Amino acid sequence: MTVKNKDGSVTSCIFAASGDAINEVLLKAAGEGIFGIDLQGNTQFANPAAAEMTGWAVDELLGQSSHQLLHHTKIDGSTYHASECPVHATYKTGEASYVDDEVFWRKDGSSFCVEYTSTPILDNGNLAGAVVVFNDVSKRRTAERNLKQAYADNEMILQAAGEGIYGLDCEGNTTFVNPSASSMLGYSAEELIGEPMHSLLHHTKPDGTHYHKENCPIYAAFKDGAVHHIDDDIFWRKDGTSFPVSFTSTPIQQGDKIMGAVVVFKDATERKQSEEKIQEAYAEIEHMKERLEAENLYLQEEINSEQEFKDIIGQSRAVKQLLQQVELVAPTAASVLITGESGTGKELIARAIHEKGDRSERPLIRVNCAAIPAELFESEFFGHVKGSFTGAVKDRAGRFELADGGTIFLDEVGEIPIALQSKLLRVLQEGQYERVGDERTKKVDVRLIAATNRNLQEEVEKGNFREDLYFRLNVFPVNVVPLRERVDDIP
Repeated sequence: MTVKNKDGSVTSCIFAASGDAINEVLLKAAGEGIFGIDLQGNTQFANPAAAEMTGWAVDELLGQSSHQLLHHTKIDGSTYHASECPVHATYKTGEASYVDDEVFWRKDGSSFCVEYTSTPILDNGNLAGAVVVFNDVSKRRTAERNLKQAYADNEMILQAAGEGIYGLDCEGNTTFVNPSASSMLGYSAEELIGEPMHSLLHHTKPDGTHYHKENCPIYAAFKDGAVHHIDDDIFWRKDGTSFPVSFTSTPIQQGDKIMGAVVVFKDATERKQSEEKIQEAYAEIEHMKERLEAENLYLQEEINSEQEFKDIIGQSRAVKQLLQQVELVAPTAASVLITGESGTGKELIARAIHEKGDRSERPLIRVNCAAIPAELFESEFFGHVKGSFTGAVKDRAGRFELADGGTIFLDEVGEIPIALQSKLLRVLQEGQYERVGDERTKKVDVRLIAATNRNLQEEVEKGNFREDLYFRLNVFPVNVVPLRERVDDIP
């Protein structure tokens, strides 16, 4: 290989034997830029790749100060003194230098990013210069900047995301966690990084049973390579409380190899509460529908009733006294016991009390106790659930439930079996009952009006009627006098 000195004379290269064709071929074929300098920093040889990358012809480089041509200014534009240059330092200290964050300047005044190695050359043990091998790393630097920016953007997204996000390696250990995840879980990022996330936040199922990691959908993602979405699980906080979550566990892949999983989760507390409220609303609607259907059926029965009561007619002293009693008790919530012979109009009095009371906007539910078979009393009063007994093909509201907010009229109350009277007493005292076949306790608010043609005091003495129930019914007694004793009311 030939080189050119500053005076233009051509000499043999001091770094290669004259006529060394192999070295010549290697230098020309190399993709990296290669040039050699003597102890004065002047270029003694340069290969075609170096010339192409710098924009100088080989002849223009030979014999010139490589530092002044290629390396005179730093990347920020400030002067780069040769005394500070790692290339020159090589043939002064005899040590190789590697640099990956500098620029070389082209003939046209533009620059490009380079990495280079400056290696000392010895001649019989003496420093004779240096050989520099460099690469244009502009594309790589651009890619690195883009990758760095992508990392920064991703980090910003992770920091800003409202969802909790964390990563796991294939051992299930936490590799990263965003602030939202830390906030929701009650752990700091430092407490989570490197720890097995399953044992911290996913160790127990909602029912309190142990949740083995082998059954965990999060772990499954980096075992089967599939995305797993779960909508009804729970995570546990540092303070020992839990909260409902929905999460997606997605495998992280590098080529064909699964490296771990990234988990994105949301606190589903508000959504669950909304769903529960919707379910409660649907249940309430269904309950109202059932109640309205039952009330409609009851009202149709009332319309078809043989008796219709339009008004109380009579001018006798007994009738006037009866009306005074109605006016007196109607505005109160007191239970009323109407006594009198059959056919004296006890139901008419019950309706008058209801219509003049505060509950007149709600229905008066009438129950003819004498017409109910003993085995159906409880179902008639309190209702039943589907399948609670033979023939219970669907849920049914009882008469007390239909009367909620209104008035229930128990006609012929003396016919109620003694075995059921305790349950009737309970609903009157506590306002609570259960449907037949149902463990759930229901609450009810009713006013009670009862009627009988029996002498309940005598029934109590005989043991056929509970004394405590009798006193509960007989808060305000009303006696209806038969027509034969009211001759003034006979037209």
